[in-house]
Amino acid sequence: MSYQFDLKALSSAREMKNYKVVDNCKSKSGRCAVFFSSNGLYYPNTEDNIKKTIRRDYYEWSRLAIEDFERVIYVRDVYKQWYVRGINETVSSLHLLGDLIQELTRGYQTTLIGSSAGGYAAIKISEKLDCSTLVIAFSPYFTLQYEAEDSLRNKILSSYYVQARDDVKKCLCAGYIIFPIFSKTDIDQLNHLSRISHNFKIIKVKSAVHGVPFRKEFLGNLLNNISRLDNIRKPISPGVFVLKFFSAVAFFELMKNILLSGYKRTLNLFKKQYDNK
Repeated sequence: MSYQFDLKALSSAREMKNYKVVDNCKSKSGRCAVFFSSNGLYYPNTEDNIKKTIRRDYYEWSRLAIEDFERVIYVRDVYKQWYVRGINETVSSLHLLGDLIQELTRGYQTTLIGSSAGGYAAIKISEKLDCSTLVIAFSPYFTLQYEAEDSLRNKILSSYYVQARDDVKKCLCAGYIIFPIFSKTDIDQLNHLSRISHNFKIIKVKSAVHGVPFRKEFLGNLLNNISRLDNIRKPISPGVFVLKFFSAVAFFELMKNILLSGYKRTLNLFKKQYDNK
């Protein structure tokens, strides 16, 4: 098995900013969304994949249709180590990342979004921001103890955790934790959450998928209608969850676009193979 630390392109990737700010001139909502990429930013760990990520300036969540935010910020950790060494050689810690996000979101009503490692980052960064900050986290980590025990896969985290033990200790910001009730990883993390002070509403999804339990194309509508999450009071299937945020017409229109996009990609793939013959 190859690890990302073996990649020659990793050091040059760390020299980049690894965050992107997009201002929406059509919105005057005063709202800002910050999206934290997960450890699934690129996989498998190959030179081609990390180079492609950098060349395309790829961030998770960046294809969502977000209409109601005046500013959107995308953040990634190319080390894929829960952001414990920040995002680059200047912003090289969670503390410094918090300072950066605090500066970039000043004057905005801020929502922090992430899944898995990105969810952990969103919650940790919320500790630096105003209590009015909202957090939306899918399958977030609250403790990194188990991940830190794997010193091969997570060698940066392992050395950091021995010294810092930087688990989530309390959460003053309000928000929503969406977690799959059949995922062992998430059950263990939720047990840790039950032992700390927090203001989160827990939304249980009938899924074993760690992370976002449905296609991310559906998340744009969720983020434009966040208050609807308050109406979910019992475990819910991924399909019903999605329908909570769409009219039937809008849902089928999105499904049509997804299928059409997949059809076009398949045609292009066949065309490339035919042209190479």
